[in-house]
Amino acid sequence: MGKQFKKSLPCNNTSYRYKWLTKGVYLISTKNSITKTVSALKNEHLKLYSKFGGLSIEKTFDIYGDLPNPSVVSLWDASKISNFFKRAFLKKLKVS
Repeated sequence: MGKQFKKSLPCNNTSYRYKWLTKGVYLISTKNSITKTVSALKNEHLKLYSKFGGLSIEKTFDIYGDLPNPSVVSLWDASKISNFFKRAFLKKLKVS
């Protein structure tokens, strides 16, 4: 990540970046009536992403592109988010 981008963030904590990115995808989807977003995930990340609600697995792969690990292509319907997602991503992020 470029130095200029790091300086523009109020907090350099990776978990905050992830939360801002995920919340941004949700907001863009809902504000623009996008019903589903597509993503490729490692199998090891499915446990977390399945907690978001609205996730469906479309295809599984032993190898996906340059990822040598088992992966899945998934669809996320942001209109079906879970209470976990609301608590973890939609509440105001406090930057320390």
